[in-house]
Order: sequence, then C-alpha cells, then structure tokens
Amino acid sequence: MPSLKLTYKRLFIISAFLLSLVGVIFIYSAGTYWSAIHYEGEIPFYIKQSIYLLLAIIVFLIVSNMQILQYEKTWVSFYVFSLFLLVLVFIPGIGLERNGSQSWIGIGPLTVQPAE
Repeated sequence: MPSLKLTYKRLFIISAFLLSLVGVIFIYSAGTYWSAIHYEGEIPFYIKQSIYLLLAIIVFLIVSNMQILQYEKTWVSFYVFSLFLLVLVFIPGIGLERNGSQSWIGIGPLTVQPAE
C-alpha cells in the first residue's frame, strides 16, 4: 500500500494536470473564433498552449527526478532567490510596468513575472 505522502503527491500531480487540461479547453472555447478572424494562417492559441503544456510536463518529469531537490538547503535557496526576484521588480530599469502594474522583470527580450 502506498504511503500517505505518496498518495498526496500523486493526487496533486493529477489535479494539476487536469486543471491544465481544463485551461486548454477554455482557451479553445474562448479563442478559436478570435484567432480565426484576427490571426488567420497562424497556429491557434489552444495549439500553442497545448505545446507549452507538453513542454512543461517534460520539464517537470526531468526536474522532479533530480536528487538535489531532496535537500532542505535547496528549497531554502529557492525561497531566498524568489524573494530576491520580487524585490527586483521595484528597481527602475529592471522592473517593468504592464497594464498599470509594475510586476514584471525585463531581461533583454525576455520578461518574467516573479509573482507567478
């Protein structure tokens, strides 16, 4: 019989995957007409999001099997790094404002929202 910790882990993974699938279905429902009218000839939104979901699953499988993630020091380091990114948002020239909210970090052509 699997341990309770393993059962919760599996339940969390299955829930996250199902919620991601629901999100792709919502994108299909909301964006099919819009993308057909305004972005004719391009890949529809739901196909792009499905590709991103597939890539995210592959990255998850690779990262979740790394041995370094079993150590508490690793998680403390990740936490401190995430706090550092949240502070970077407020530094002029690094933090960017999008839609009235200064919650983005610009690094060249790449933008990251550390709150998510």
